[in-house]
Amino acid sequence: MIYFFSWATEENILRAMVAFFHMLRYQKDVGVCLVKAIENERSIYDKMKDYGVLYFRGRVPYGHPSGDAFLYSINGRKGI
Repeated sequence: MIYFFSWATEENILRAMVAFFHMLRYQKDVGVCLVKAIENERSIYDKMKDYGVLYFRGRVPYGHPSGDAFLYSINGRKGI
């Protein structure tokens, strides 16, 4: 779970998340990172998908108490 300050803009949040996932992408100890998002968070993950940081993998119907869950992944460097 990630919490941001209430004064953080959408651009601040996007930059922090992209930087974090880029860090994971280049770690030698990370194989695959699976990210689970709910409906109201999906737009920011789709923006990261457009940047090429995350890849959309599918939808899990009723995967969260509030509704569907959406799965994204990122490949690390382990095994390369």
